[in-house]
Amino acid sequence: MKKMQKEIQGEKAKMTTVADESFGNIRTVKAFSNEDEEIKKFKAGSTLVYKIGVKKALMNAVYAFLC
Repeated sequence: MKKMQKEIQGEKAKMTTVADESFGNIRTVKAFSNEDEEIKKFKAGSTLVYKIGVKKALMNAVYAFLC
C-alpha cells in the first residue's frame, strides 16, 4: 500500500510540474503552438494516477475483506 501511495504521489507531482510549467510559460507554449502536447502529457499522467488509484482501492478492498 505504501509503495502504491508513493507512486501516486510521485505521478501527481509530475502532473503538477507539467501544469505549473505550462501555466507559468503560457506565452511560450502558445508561441510554439505546443498546447496539444502539454495536454497529452497531463492526460497521460492523470490516467496513470487513476489506474494506480484503482489498483490501490482494489487491494485495500481485498485486505479489508480478509481481515
